[in-house]
Amino acid sequence: MDWAKDLRGVIVQPARGAYFGFGLTCPCCGEDVYLRSGQTRRPHFAHYSNRAKPECEFYYPPPEVLRRTV
Repeated sequence: MDWAKDLRGVIVQPARGAYFGFGLTCPCCGEDVYLRSGQTRRPHFAHYSNRAKPECEFYYPPPEVLRRTV
């Protein structure tokens, strides 16, 4: 995802080399997220494993995919 909320509720965008400490949350579901950046992918925020709610707009895999594979 391209943005998150910090502890003050301000929307922040990811930036390579920037350090955002704890307290970042998903703007959609309110669950904790963290900054991901590497050599090949652009910086972005991601939910911690098993923390995203299926009804979240940024949930992966989307519920439609899960229904098709069952």
